Amino acid sequence: MFDFFSLDFVYYPVSWIMWAWYKLFAALLGPSSFFAWALSVMFLVFTLRALLYKPFVRQIRTTRQMQELQPQIKALQKKYGKDLVVIGVSDEDPQKVAKFMKTTPMNYYVAIDRSHNLYRQIGIQSIPHALVITPDHIVRWQGFPDLRGDILTEEVMANIIATSKRSTVAMRR
Repeated sequence: MFDFFSLDFVYYPVSWIMWAWYKLFAALLGPSSFFAWALSVMFLVFTLRALLYKPFVRQIRTTRQMQELQPQIKALQKKYGKDLVVIGVSDEDPQKVAKFMKTTPMNYYVAIDRSHNLYRQIGIQSIPHALVITPDHIVRWQGFPDLRGDILTEEVMANIIATSKRSTVAMRR
């Protein structure tokens, strides 16, 4: 009987893949052949790697994009650090993010949202994703810092800060 609270949803498909490879190699090498089993294990690994290739490549691309954006975001944070807070958002494991932050020093905060609550609330579509929050606690910009048509440049930052300062002055009156 299938147990929904176990890892049967992984076990059965993986077992089926290995069984299929074994049947193929057993037909060629004989059912009692050690090599039929050895080859079926090897080809199980190849099959799983092939299935996981696309998510792996997507993760590598995202990591590279984040590393390429680090100098730009660092420079903006250094220049405008007193007037805003930059927060990066990730859905990755906290240990993985900590490891990344050790190898790529960052001058901004990183929020980890494993449950995707923040993703749903503010409509995050992909990572890396950044939020620019001004001292008046308003999110003034959010998005992918290097997305065409929505690039977080110094001009955009200057406009964000000017808008924030105008609204703060208007609120004090």
